[in-house]
Amino acid sequence: MSLLLQTLALVLVTMVANSTQQELIGRKIGNRHFLDTRRGPAYTEKDVSFPSSGQVIGWKYFSKGTGIIDLQVWRPDRAGRCTSMKLIGTTRVNVQGTGTRTFMLAENKRISVQAGDVVGWNILQDGGIIPFSGSSGSQNLCYQQYAKPTVSRTYDLDDRISFNRRRFYSIAAIFASPQSSQAIGFATTNRSYRDGASALTFVDKRASFPSDGEITKWEFYAKVSGKVYLQIWRPATSGSCSNMQVVEDTILKVNKAGLVKYTLKTPLQVKAGDLIGWSHPGEGIIAYSTESPSNTQNQCFGRFASTTIGRTYNPTDTMSYRTNRMYSVKAYFRAL
Repeated sequence: MSLLLQTLALVLVTMVANSTQQELIGRKIGNRHFLDTRRGPAYTEKDVSFPSSGQVIGWKYFSKGTGIIDLQVWRPDRAGRCTSMKLIGTTRVNVQGTGTRTFMLAENKRISVQAGDVVGWNILQDGGIIPFSGSSGSQNLCYQQYAKPTVSRTYDLDDRISFNRRRFYSIAAIFASPQSSQAIGFATTNRSYRDGASALTFVDKRASFPSDGEITKWEFYAKVSGKVYLQIWRPATSGSCSNMQVVEDTILKVNKAGLVKYTLKTPLQVKAGDLIGWSHPGEGIIAYSTESPSNTQNQCFGRFASTTIGRTYNPTDTMSYRTNRMYSVKAYFRAL
């Protein structure tokens, strides 16, 4: 095998894809007939929602007037209901022109959303800005007379609209959803060894997440049956094994040897620089091989079998045998 192919074979981060797809979540943008006349009403869509987790990276709307409006994301307690709605994020826009407008958000101002969240808006002045078309059909918006609702608080938006109850406003969120994921870790093959000792914890300093995001699936190769804790660790200092915090874990009981794939019901949230780790109360079950040079230790290592989420540990022990190891474990990661 050539040196180039050997290098490629040892790449730790396998890129499946690292792009996002964008779409508009909301109504068709265009000039419509009516404008609100009162200050203060908060509206949300009831039957148009975000299809998956992702981010609002901007807003698109048609303005028929100028002034200040809050463009928002709300989370209903239950799909289609207008009670117990939580305000997730808001963007205050000073509209200074008319026509079709686009307002893009700086990276630190983007709003993270989940599937089922809905678009909303709050009018902060007398006289409307965003036009709507309407009819006397059944009410399709959640509505309440709130001036400046607070992010993270819960409200009931279940009041009755008295005029043109079925409304369509020219507003939409520019939504970016991860198109696919990337694998962080190592090839999950059957390797030569496993840990024969009990009550050990490992954190691999090479298996680092490149950005904030979420884990959707674990994958590893088990040489034997047993129990393992798959974990996310957060180092206080990059490259150091001191003062490392456990931020997430997944407990799995494996019934037989072989390749294990586990899709998480709720994705695990990670930050840039977090690391993959694992613990086992009994003997180790994850396969590993040794690399050259043999005296390099790439894992933070501690002699404790169980850890608690939120607590800080010091896995700073030195391995005494086959120190340069590559374990068959990885996480599927999606940047947000």
